[in-house]
Amino acid sequence: MDNGTRYLTQLRRLLGSYTIDVVPWSSIPPSIGRFDLLVLSGGHVLPVMGNEELFSSELALVRSVTVPVLGICFGFEVIARAYGATLLEMEVAEKGVLTIEPLRPHPVFLGLHALRVFENHRWVVRDLPDQLMGLAKSRDGIEVIQHRTRPVIGFQFHPELFEETTQGDELFRNVFGALMA
Repeated sequence: MDNGTRYLTQLRRLLGSYTIDVVPWSSIPPSIGRFDLLVLSGGHVLPVMGNEELFSSELALVRSVTVPVLGICFGFEVIARAYGATLLEMEVAEKGVLTIEPLRPHPVFLGLHALRVFENHRWVVRDLPDQLMGLAKSRDGIEVIQHRTRPVIGFQFHPELFEETTQGDELFRNVFGALMA
């Protein structure tokens, strides 16, 4: 689902040889459940927090769709808000490479030691509702979330960027493999 990302080409590269249909966030088709995986991209100009009515269809979709969901940056924020997390606006936007720290063992971190990712956001999540658990954090807040009972995972960072200097692509592939298994 394209939330207005500028990084669609890079995201397509991460998905490799899979067949990809790009759906705009503003016109969710009734056939969305036919997909094997729903990736919520980053990139919206308006925040989710305070604009829930505008994004009500996407928030409802995250809560109801039966296929696995992976949210990236804005997609992470949609997932967090869909389940009741509060998003806090940072005084200064985070942009650049940042180190994240796993909070618990999880397949997303399989084979990885240093976890450096590329950030480009101004909203953070520091506390999660009961339905979500944090898998990794940074100095700013929670960076990776997972729904406790459904195949829904979110990254607050951009795994599709700066693959040569970060572990974002490896984290993406680990999560993609786990969700599609």
